Amino acid sequence: MSPRKRITKKEMKQDKLVTFVFRVNELFQKYTNQFLIGIGVVVVAGILVYFFINSKANQEREASVLFGQADLQLRIGNTKQALSGLDMVTRRFPETKAGKRAIFLLGDAYFQSREFELAKTAFERYLSQGKESLLKASAQAGIAQCYLETGDLLLAGDSFLKAASMATEDFMKREYLFSAAWVFSKTERKEKAKEIYQQLVDKYPQSTQAQQARLSLAEIK
Repeated sequence: MSPRKRITKKEMKQDKLVTFVFRVNELFQKYTNQFLIGIGVVVVAGILVYFFINSKANQEREASVLFGQADLQLRIGNTKQALSGLDMVTRRFPETKAGKRAIFLLGDAYFQSREFELAKTAFERYLSQGKESLLKASAQAGIAQCYLETGDLLLAGDSFLKAASMATEDFMKREYLFSAAWVFSKTERKEKAKEIYQQLVDKYPQSTQAQQARLSLAEIK
């Protein structure tokens, strides 16, 4: 009987390495398809995310350019061209920042055209879809102006009050409060007007609106 060959530590390590390599190879062969599919899914997902982000950025740029052109037309008095451009921005790029702002500017354009119902509808639309707090308060004030132009004074006053509650800037809040008080002073709600004027005097004593409110209070009394 031949003596048993002693296995060295080096050979044991080599044997384990060979076993490990074969095991990895076996697993690779078994799961190759799943592995490649997984890589494919990750790659495709990455490509889709890239194109989505790139496409969204392109849309934002294009919408901003068109919005700027329409805004310029409105500023120089070409209301008809402005309305056409703004309408296109809202339809083509409704989810962009410029698309949302175009809704607000549509209200302004319709107001300048004295189409007050269309203006009010646009402002209401911005209130439901827009996200910028300053413009939302301005849209509510725009609705108030529309009511004022059509002779609905009580609704105008209430809308100015609501705009004041939405305003995040003091100068806007003061202006909307004064407008609400002035409108109420022209109706049977004179006590409400006095209350708002007094609020301006007490809360913003150094403001222009407070100075005007003091004069208005004296007239009402």
